[in-house]
Order: sequence, then structure tokens, then C-alpha cells
Amino acid sequence: MISAETLGWIFVAATVATLPALWAVAGLPRYAPGRPNDQGPLRRIADGGHFVLGNGYLRAIAGCALFWNFAFSALLVTMVPLVTDAFLMEPGIFGIAMACFGLAAFAGSGIAARYAGRIRPNLLLLFGPASSVPAVLLLLTVAPGGSPFAIYAAFFGLGFGPAMWLIAQNSVRQIVSPRDMLGRVNAMIQTTIYGARPLGALCGGFLVAATAPRDALAFIAGCFALSFAVAAISRLRTIRSYGDLAAAEAA
Repeated sequence: MISAETLGWIFVAATVATLPALWAVAGLPRYAPGRPNDQGPLRRIADGGHFVLGNGYLRAIAGCALFWNFAFSALLVTMVPLVTDAFLMEPGIFGIAMACFGLAAFAGSGIAARYAGRIRPNLLLLFGPASSVPAVLLLLTVAPGGSPFAIYAAFFGLGFGPAMWLIAQNSVRQIVSPRDMLGRVNAMIQTTIYGARPLGALCGGFLVAATAPRDALAFIAGCFALSFAVAAISRLRTIRSYGDLAAAEAA
């Protein structure tokens, strides 16, 4: 937890922790550059957006990611006033909750990778956003001055299912996107993800200032529900295996 005693070394420790990541990146394979594209960057971005919007799978992935990341960023802004003012707990509780989120992401990614051939993709693509809704609603049950374990469980739920969803949707992206369009498709999805985050943070901050942390939390739960709704009504729910999807795309 960050405190007056830890400020002297916490950022140094965080910097040192990035060294294994740099070492891992340095070991990635190197590929020969592809044929240069004569199109300008704006035209390529427009082509990528047009392709994503025109494909039912990619359109659903983008919509699901948009609402989920908007809601998650709004939640992060809301959590400190929620913990301190509504739950009457120490702000360091939020740091532990984020650690639970990270551990859950590792666990969800590991399970998705290990059992990818045994779990139908549509289950992962629906479970990820669906599990976020009860996880956030769990925060509404926390009593002032009570136990923080519900907070930890909520953030574990927010990390576990969505990490599995992230792996599954990446597989779908690679299958349904032509090789020459994959980079542009990935760029559009990433733009959707990272573009939604500052908007969610601004909205979360405005709601906390204008209403109360618990009211903001109810709005955030609704945004997570929209993320699930996008996936539930889309073609993502029909993907029973990656092999069948690849065969259908090749036909």
C-alpha cells in the first residue's frame, strides 16, 4: 500500500519490475517487413473502421470493449471516494483490490490458454462481460466499516472473466480478419479500448462530484450490463469452435 513510509521506494520498485517485461520483449521473434502500402494513414484507418463495422463479430467485439472499458475506467475513478467516504475504510484497500484484479487476470488467462480446446468460445465471449455485472453489484453490499473481502472478490471477478474474454476475442479477430487487414482491425479495436477509458474516467469523476459514489456505482453497473448485452445479442454467441469459424470464413 502507498503511504508516507513507502513513497521513497514504491516507484523505484515499480520501475525495476518492468525489467523482466523488457527482457521478454527483446526475445520476441523478428519478422521481415511487409510490402509497403501506398495508402495514406487516414485512408488505412478509415478502411479498418469500415471493415470492423461491416463484420458482425468484430462489430460486437468493439461494442463490448467500448462499454466495458468505459465502465471500468469510471469505476477506478469512483473507487477511492467509495472506499473512504461510503465504506469508511483506508484508501489502501483499493490497492489490495487492484492486486486481486491482477492475480485474477493471470488466473483467467492461464485457464483460457490451458483449456482453450475444451471450452466453447461463445461461453468465454459471454462469460467475460456477464461476470462483470454481479462483480460490480457486489460492491453495493459492502457495509460502512465492514469487511473489505467483498471488494477484493468484486475485483477478482472483474479480472478473471474479462481476461478469458480478451484471449477468446483475440482469436476471433485473427480468424475473421484477412491478413492484410489484421493490423488495421487491431488498431481500430485498440483505439476503441483506449479511447473509451478517458471518457469513462471523466464521466465517473463527474458523477461522483455531482451525486454520490454509490449512485455512480449503479450507473457503472448499467454500463457493464450494456457490454454483456452487446455480446449476448450478437453473432459471438454462435461461435462453438474456432475450427468451425475458420471453415465458415474460408468458405
